[in-house]
Amino acid sequence: MARVYLETSFVSACVTKRDDAASVYRRQISADWWKDQRAKHELFVSEEVVAELSHPDFRRRGGVDSWRSAPTGGRGGPRTR
Repeated sequence: MARVYLETSFVSACVTKRDDAASVYRRQISADWWKDQRAKHELFVSEEVVAELSHPDFRRRGGVDSWRSAPTGGRGGPRTR
């Protein structure tokens, strides 16, 4: 099983409310990957991603709570739960 690092831009693409063509495309591709591929990989995020996703400006976009179960980084670098 491959390890896959999820960065903030991936989560942002999944929860964006923007409706321009590029944003809609990124949202759909990212959501499709999440639905079809996440179980096939060992996913993890860094503490920096957790901090960015916790920021009030990001949380206002909505949909962030669904990412709470993602494994988090620690000790200065990514790790898995």
